[in-house]
Amino acid sequence: MLTLPSIGSPSNFMNTMPLTSMLLCYGTSAQCPRPSVGCLSPECSEARTYLSALCPPANTTFYKIGQCDCNVRPVNPVTRSCVSSQTTYKDLIISWTDGYGGVMLSTIVPYTTLRSDIYKVFVKDFAKATKGMPQVKKVKPFGLCLNSKEIGFSRVGFHVPQIDLEMENGKNWTIVGANSMKQADNDVACLAFVDGGKTAQQAVVIGSYQMEDNFLPFDLDQSRLGFSSSLLFIYSTEPHVKSLVVDLGGRYLWIECTKDYQSSTHKLGSCGSAPCSVANSDECTVCLSGSKPKCLDRTKRPCYIYPENTLSSGHAEFGNLSMDRISLQSRDSSTSGPLVTINSFIFACATHKLLLNLAKGVKGMLGLGRHPAGLPIQLSSAFGGSLRRKFAVCLPSESKTNGVIFFGDSNYLFYPDYNTSKAIDLSSMFTYIRLVVNPASTSKIFETGEASADYFVGLRSVMVNKKIVPFNSSLLTFNKWGFGGTKLSTVNPYSVLETSIYSSLVKVFDEEIIATRNVSKVAAVEPFTECYTIGQVGVTLTGLDVPYIRLVFEDNTYWELHGANSMVQISRDVMCLGFLDGGDQVTIPIVVGAHQLQDNLLQFDLDASKLGFTSTLLSKEIKCSNFKF
Repeated sequence: MLTLPSIGSPSNFMNTMPLTSMLLCYGTSAQCPRPSVGCLSPECSEARTYLSALCPPANTTFYKIGQCDCNVRPVNPVTRSCVSSQTTYKDLIISWTDGYGGVMLSTIVPYTTLRSDIYKVFVKDFAKATKGMPQVKKVKPFGLCLNSKEIGFSRVGFHVPQIDLEMENGKNWTIVGANSMKQADNDVACLAFVDGGKTAQQAVVIGSYQMEDNFLPFDLDQSRLGFSSSLLFIYSTEPHVKSLVVDLGGRYLWIECTKDYQSSTHKLGSCGSAPCSVANSDECTVCLSGSKPKCLDRTKRPCYIYPENTLSSGHAEFGNLSMDRISLQSRDSSTSGPLVTINSFIFACATHKLLLNLAKGVKGMLGLGRHPAGLPIQLSSAFGGSLRRKFAVCLPSESKTNGVIFFGDSNYLFYPDYNTSKAIDLSSMFTYIRLVVNPASTSKIFETGEASADYFVGLRSVMVNKKIVPFNSSLLTFNKWGFGGTKLSTVNPYSVLETSIYSSLVKVFDEEIIATRNVSKVAAVEPFTECYTIGQVGVTLTGLDVPYIRLVFEDNTYWELHGANSMVQISRDVMCLGFLDGGDQVTIPIVVGAHQLQDNLLQFDLDASKLGFTSTLLSKEIKCSNFKF
């Protein structure tokens, strides 16, 4: 959340914002020069010098309010062409004689309304920015519409140039496709901004459509407004949002880049280079067949690594080691900071075949594993070690909500369901256990002597209520081939147990639930084998009121799984035990899956080699989707 001052009108009290300009920016906000700065600031001359070879000369005009307007045009960093979709500070300030001008927030106005002089310039330059997208007949009340079939789509809406509202303190409110484009018909998407006429009282009225899915806290005592923009995963000079599967034990990030990957800053790691050494790659090849990113010539062959689709039975294939720019949202306490950019981020460039069994629209996997090229370690290295090699994951339990991943040291602020304005720091709720390193790699293809990037814990026993689940405990220790142990996974939807452990768990659970809850067994519902009538089973804060399952660790600390994490409700009358039989030939006898991790905050400290867990947050009426950011 960005905090900025708010100003009022002399003639009446409105929710107004000190907007200095509107920028139609192709790259990150930092690539668009600020158009309004202090009179004596050298930024105007610097901007003119920077753009002198590219854009028309900039005129400096002094205003009595103590501002100057460089009238600098943002530059498209890809085509190096100028875009003049700039509205000056003079156009946007409130007149202190009649209250006209300014920028107002409104939940009554459906779409952002711009005064005619602003609207015409804005629409003209948006049309230039989307030149490659075919326009179609306008749909009232909009002034520009595009063929939606020709526009890409991502988690933040239509893939169109972002619109930045730049405030007087230099902070930006970024409007992405979900808030800038409106689906007006089956094949028609329109720019959701409206012409307010020549005599509009306010220069800009930000409407409700642009505020959807943005968090806007109004602090009337301090006369401040906070706002949150959509979170972006950015690479290259253009913002590109990629949907990725979070793979807790994945060695590195991999993206399919043989079809629609376009980046002017993409590089390949040449054999023997430092990036190849970081990724433990000493193998060389030519570029991927059909790869869109530019390739090195054959005399400077790139090294390659082995991206792995852990959702598709561990399918792996070689991929060129690649580097590009990525940006992540920074955070200071409960306040969102600027996007932080990392240059030369190492990842694997995979072919389309590796997307097998991934959800529609997903373009790769985000590896968080204990590996030098994993995201947590790369982030720490990028900041010279000042960012600790620590991260926390909170998986949501509802499909249409977002969870959160924190990197580095942080407080963990979430709000309870009963009071969305209350912030609870979960930092003190952790119970800590040791992370165990498996000395043998668990990947399909690996280097000799490579340790596993997965996260294992020292599980000692399992209980249902207070009854021990009997099984051969030697299964929980690693043998000389690295078989054994207990792994945490975000790609396995449910926990998977070796057959003897699974059978024993089912036997004890059956005894407890049938004796204490008056339920009966019913036919299996795939992929589950143990299902029950719900009958008179109640519902508590932590889910269906069934016997708890306790995971007991080396030092007798334990993690309890209650109904929300142990059961899957199939229908109004049927529930199933959310554990799967993995067979008797598995190499890892216990894999704790995503369903068991949902609405639990897990902190992975790679330097201290320890795991912090909260157990279910539902007991505090908190969900992972309730994070304050």
